[in-house]
Amino acid sequence: MLVFQGAVFVPAVALAVQPDNDKKINICHATGSERKPWEAINISKNAWDAHEAHGDFIYSGPLDKKGKPTKDGNRWCENNASKLATIYATKIICESETDLPNWGDGNSQSKIDKNTAQDFVDKHPNCRIEPSWTFEWAPDGTKNPGDNIAEAGGNWVTFKTGSAKVVTTGTSKVWVREQANPDYIPFTGDTNPSDGWQDESAEMYCHTDIFNYDNYDRVENMKARKDYYCVAFNVKKEVQPDSATVKICKTDEQQNPLSNWTMMLLGDKIETVNVLPDGKNYSTTNSLEVGPYVLLAKGSYIYRPNNPTASTSDAAYSLRLPTDPIYLAVKADSSLSDQHQFLPWVKVNNFSPSRVGWLGIQVNESYTDWGSIFNPLHVYAHATSTNEAGQFSSEF
Repeated sequence: MLVFQGAVFVPAVALAVQPDNDKKINICHATGSERKPWEAINISKNAWDAHEAHGDFIYSGPLDKKGKPTKDGNRWCENNASKLATIYATKIICESETDLPNWGDGNSQSKIDKNTAQDFVDKHPNCRIEPSWTFEWAPDGTKNPGDNIAEAGGNWVTFKTGSAKVVTTGTSKVWVREQANPDYIPFTGDTNPSDGWQDESAEMYCHTDIFNYDNYDRVENMKARKDYYCVAFNVKKEVQPDSATVKICKTDEQQNPLSNWTMMLLGDKIETVNVLPDGKNYSTTNSLEVGPYVLLAKGSYIYRPNNPTASTSDAAYSLRLPTDPIYLAVKADSSLSDQHQFLPWVKVNNFSPSRVGWLGIQVNESYTDWGSIFNPLHVYAHATSTNEAGQFSSEF
């Protein structure tokens, strides 16, 4: 039988997330009441997505000693509900790093507006808009938590719907970042072009802050009821197969090295094909991908089963009587002296050019050489490859 084998390795990826000890946030909650339309409340961060979806916004009014809205909080919410600006953030994923725009030099784009993301995708067929991505914003004075971490915590507020509403009272600037994903290339964090830009990087830009290769961008000079835009670019990391150096040695029983051996490193088994000694073709059930393979032939069979000269053959050698012409021809041929040690086993590829009496295993209807060493266990290996997707076909 034949065994086709190849190798597939799948790397494991772990995500390190910065811990967030702040589990609560203050928000302005839309009550739906005409008499009391807004209420300043303190909620779990886990509940923020649902609140944001129906129009609630982040509270930044007066606080009590516990960090919660004061009794004047409701009025603050009412006064500022009409002073909201909206930040829209879009994520673009490309197939290759060379598809990314490299706008971080500050000379390529003057402003990010509502058309920037779609215009870029329209002109770059290898890029697409990713509908599900998480961004964060924080008020002026909040420091960069790190370019390549996921959730920043602290004052950073997540928005997963693509937009966030920000009160413009008391501040004209906010910071925006994305939650970094370890499956994608990181930000280089380069903010100093003196030695050349490190631009093989993830990219993030907001409004008029189109500079540097970091994950910390500002939206400034904000005005109520105005829209502001951010766009982030990235490409998935190339997944490299796990690899290792393997040293293979062949030794005798005394551990002395033996030369002139061909060694093969087997990978995962692809398929097993049972080949019967009936002259028919036996094929793999599925087409094989282009690439290298190792064929492993195991077992033996009785040839001429109804003949007094019946004997045994395997993929590479057949057992012959001392009076058999093929036995005598091999023994008399000095060029085959290396094969004399295996007699009465005769290598099938040493038969006459007409191949009369050839008893081995063919691959793709070719007379296949399974090596020049007789194996009493009747196991042989043969390295091959496919230049185009197809099937191996084998017969006795």
